[in-house]
Amino acid sequence: MAWDASAPAHLMAYLIPIIAWSVFWEGLGLWFSAKNGDRAWFAFFLLVHLAGIPEIYYLRKRRCWPFSPRQPSGRDGSRPFIKPKKGPAR
Repeated sequence: MAWDASAPAHLMAYLIPIIAWSVFWEGLGLWFSAKNGDRAWFAFFLLVHLAGIPEIYYLRKRRCWPFSPRQPSGRDGSRPFIKPKKGPAR
């Protein structure tokens, strides 16, 4: 069986999306574990690379973005909209 020169290019077509997926979830896992002060999780994410699976578990367990519940937002999107109370005119 001869080695085909197109094999690495074919392999890269599969590896690049997997690497992008892993880097994205690992970045989120590292960010939120550092932000939440979870040193053990941070060290685990830094040393163990499993295509984002532990990171997704951690983010879902801790209810971090994108797994956090949606908050109602106001018209400008910054805070909840509170209707002014109707009272006597001054």
